[in-house]
Amino acid sequence: MLLTDGDLGNEEEIFVALRAKLGCPLYTVAIGALQISSWPADGEFGRGTFTHIADIGEIREQMGRLLETMRVRCSRM
Repeated sequence: MLLTDGDLGNEEEIFVALRAKLGCPLYTVAIGALQISSWPADGEFGRGTFTHIADIGEIREQMGRLLETMRVRCSRM
């Protein structure tokens, strides 16, 4: 899982490292205002999902859903 506030300064370095070492689904979570144009959430790394939580009041609900999705998917692997 990649958690971010969306303020990355070294996006390309992160993406290169992920491409080289990622052996499982990538679940990306951005919390707050999202200012990034390219993101490892569009299926580029495959099999995972992207969750954008703009309202911090929704963190518990949205993360609960994501963790349940991950639990179900990982139990099938």
